[in-house]
Amino acid sequence: MNETAHPTLDLKGLFRDCAAYWQQRTIEITSVADDIEKTLSDRLDSTRRESLTRKREALGNAVQTLLEHVKSPELILATTGTTSSGKSTLANFLIGDSLLPSAVQEMSAGLVTVRHHDQRHTLKIASTRGATWDTGEWDDLSAEELRARLEETMEQFRAAEKENPSIEAVHFEIDWPIRLAGEKVRFGLPEGTRITILDLPGLKAMNDERNGPIIRKNITQALCLVAYNAEETDDRKQKELLNQVINQVTSWRKTSSVLGRMLFLLNRIDAFSRNDSNPDTSLNKFRSYVTQQLRGGLINELPEEKVIIDGIEPATISSLPALWAVEAGFFQSTPEKQQDRLEKIEANFKTIFPKGYWKTYPRDFEELTGDLRRHLIADTLRYSHASDFERRLGEHIAANLPEIALAGPMDAVSKAANELLIALDQTLEAHMTRTEEEAATAKKRLAEIEDLLTREAEDAIRLLEKLNISHKPELEISAMSTFLDIREALDYIGRSVGKPGLLAPIKNLSDDVFKRPLNDLADYAKIVMRRETPVPSPLMIGIPTLAEFTEALEKLQASPYGRVWQSGGRFSEGSDGTAVKSALNEFGKQLSIIINFIIPVAANQSGDRIGIVFKECASLLINGIEEKGGEALEQELQAFPGLKTIFDGEITFPSFKGTGIKLIPKIENWHRTEIREKKEISHERSIWTLYLYVHEVERCVNEEYEIRGISVAGLGDLFAGFHRSTEIIPLVETFKKYIYTLVDVFSKYVTNKIEKGIDGYKRAIDQSIDTVDQKKELDLQTLKQHKSVLIKLLNASVYLPEWKQAATLGGADVV
Repeated sequence: MNETAHPTLDLKGLFRDCAAYWQQRTIEITSVADDIEKTLSDRLDSTRRESLTRKREALGNAVQTLLEHVKSPELILATTGTTSSGKSTLANFLIGDSLLPSAVQEMSAGLVTVRHHDQRHTLKIASTRGATWDTGEWDDLSAEELRARLEETMEQFRAAEKENPSIEAVHFEIDWPIRLAGEKVRFGLPEGTRITILDLPGLKAMNDERNGPIIRKNITQALCLVAYNAEETDDRKQKELLNQVINQVTSWRKTSSVLGRMLFLLNRIDAFSRNDSNPDTSLNKFRSYVTQQLRGGLINELPEEKVIIDGIEPATISSLPALWAVEAGFFQSTPEKQQDRLEKIEANFKTIFPKGYWKTYPRDFEELTGDLRRHLIADTLRYSHASDFERRLGEHIAANLPEIALAGPMDAVSKAANELLIALDQTLEAHMTRTEEEAATAKKRLAEIEDLLTREAEDAIRLLEKLNISHKPELEISAMSTFLDIREALDYIGRSVGKPGLLAPIKNLSDDVFKRPLNDLADYAKIVMRRETPVPSPLMIGIPTLAEFTEALEKLQASPYGRVWQSGGRFSEGSDGTAVKSALNEFGKQLSIIINFIIPVAANQSGDRIGIVFKECASLLINGIEEKGGEALEQELQAFPGLKTIFDGEITFPSFKGTGIKLIPKIENWHRTEIREKKEISHERSIWTLYLYVHEVERCVNEEYEIRGISVAGLGDLFAGFHRSTEIIPLVETFKKYIYTLVDVFSKYVTNKIEKGIDGYKRAIDQSIDTVDQKKELDLQTLKQHKSVLIKLLNASVYLPEWKQAATLGGADVV
C-alpha cells in the first residue's frame, strides 16, 4: 500500500531506550554487588552467598528476557466480530492471502492462529478431545489447498458437535508469509517483530462454555479488531449486532488496558455505495449512530471506563475489495490471479469508485500497463477505506504494543533489581560490626519504622473491613439490604482515599447482579407476549437455550394465560387450567435453565469489576501507607533504604466464581364452595289423580359445590417474585465471601510485606554484633561507601518510559 502509516510513538526509539536504561542500571547494580562481595569475600556465610547468587541470576534472566522482547516483540492481531461482519476476510486482508474460509455460516467454534514465516506454508490441526476429523501437520500447501482443508474440517466439526455437544473446540495453527511482516518499516516496528494473526470465533460464541474461555485466553496480549456488519439495514438486527459487541467488550474487559486495545471498525461499507445516492453522507450518519450507540451501551455497562469509551471512534473498511487488491498487487501472484482479482473488483465493487472511473481503463485487463495496474490497486485500497484503516491500525499498534510487549518483562526486571539491592543492603547491615549498644539502637529505629507502618496498615485494613458484613447476624438476608450496606462502606472508603468516585461503579451491585438480568428477561418476555419480535440484551447474547425459552413464551401466550398475562387470573379445572399449567411448567423449566446462565454471567462480570476497582483502591491505600511512613520516618528510612520499596510488587486478587440459581414461577391452587339452586323432578301419586296415576313433581333445592383451579400472577409480578426469592441467598452469600476474601488478601499482603522486610534487617543487625578493632574500622568505612552507592540506587526515580508517561497524563490514545 502506498500511504504511509504515522505511528503516534517512535516504537524503535522507545524499545531501544528501554533496553539501554535497564542495561545501564543492571551494570551499576552488578558493579556494586561485585564490590560488596569482594570486600566481604572471606566473611559471607554460604546461605547469604547462595541467596545473593540466586538474586543476581534472577536479575540476569529478567534482563535477558526483556532484551529478547525488545529485540523481537510479538504483535498479535485478533479479529472477531458480529454475525456476517467479514472478520475472516479482514484477517485474510491482514495476511495478504485468501487463507481463511469466509462462508455465510460462521465458524461455530475454534481458533485459527496464523504465525508469520518467510518460507513455510504449513497447517497443523491439533488432536483435540473427540476429534473425528484428520489431525496432524501438512506442509507446502497452496492457499486454495489450505482453505479447502479448513472448510472440510469445520464442516466435520459442526456435524460432530450435533452428536456430541461437549466436544472440544478445534484448533488450527498455520505458518505463512504474512503481508504486514513485510511492511514493518511503514508501521515503525522493530525489525525483529514477530507477527501473529488470530481469527477468533464470532461474538455470539462469547459466553458459551467452549468458546468463551478460548477467546478470553487469547486476547490478553492481543490487539483486538472488532468488526461490525455495516451492511445490515434492519433496525432490530442492527441493535442485536451492537448488543453482541457490547456483550463481548464487557466479557473481555479484565483491565482498562484490554478495553483500550480494541479497535472497532465498520466492515462492508460498500453497501452504502450500492444502495444510496449520497453514500458518503449516509455512511457518516451511520458511523455517528453506531458510535453513539456503542459508547452509550458500553458506558451503561462499564461507567468506570467512561474516559476510554468516550475516545472510541470506529474505523471503516470494505475488506473484500481490499483483500482482492492486495492479492492483485502481490509480486508472487500469477498474471491470471492478478487479472481475476481485478475483474472481481470491477464486477462486484464498481460502485465504491467515482462515477465514470472505469471508463479510463481498457476493457481487457490483460492490456493494463504496470503503472495502470498499480494505480488501480492503490485506488481500490483508497476507495475501500483500507488505506485509512491501516493508518488507524498503525496508530493503534504504536499506542499499545509497548505495553503488551514490555510491561511484563520490565516489571520482572524492576522486581529482580529491587530484591537484589535490598539483599545487598541487608548484607552490608549484617557486616557493619556493631556493639551491643549500637545494635540495640538500630533495632529501636527498626521497631519505630515497623510500629508506624503497622499502624498505617491496620488503619487501611480496618477501612476495607467495613465491607465485611458477614459478621452482622442481625442483617436481613436479601440482595438489596446486603448491597445497600456495602454501598455505605464504599462511599466511606472512597472519601477516605481521596477519590469519592473511585468505587462508584460497583455501588449498584444489587441492580447489576440481580435486578438487571431479571429485568432483561422480563422485558424480553413481555415483547414475546405482545406477539412482537424481541432483541436480546447484551447480557443475553450467546444464551444457548434462548430459542427454547422464546418457544416456551410463545406457547404461554397461546394458552388461556395469554389473555390475562399482564394482570394475571384464575383458571378453573378443566381444559383451561390444564393448558395454562402445562404452558407454565414448560416456561418455568426453560426459565430455570436460562436463569442459571444469565445471572452467573452477570455475577461473574460484576465480580471482575469488583476485583479491578478493589485493586486500584488497594494501590491507593498502600501509597498512603508509604507516604505517611516516609514523611514520619524520613531519617530512619535512610538507614534502611530497602524498606522504601517494601510494598513493591503486585497484589494478586482471586477471580469471582458465581453460583447457579433455580427459580420456578409461583402457581397457587385455589378452591371455594358455592351454593347452587337445583331442580329435582320426582314421580308421585297425589290427590289430584285420586292416587290412581303417577305424575311428575318439580322441586327447587340448594346444594353445595366445590370449585378448584389455579391462580397465576401477571408476568411482571412473576418476575418480581423471582427477585425476592430465597434462591437468591446463596449468590448473595457468595458475593459477601468474595469481598471478605479480597479484604483478607490485602491484609495478609501488607502484613507479610512489613514482617518480611523488617525481619530481614533484624537478622542482619543481630549478625553484625561484634567487637570493633582497627581493621574492622577500616572495613566499616568501605562498607559505608558501598552503602552510599546502594542508597543512591534504591532512591533512584522509577523509570517511566514514554508510553507510561502518556498513560500517567491521561491515558494512551484510544483509536
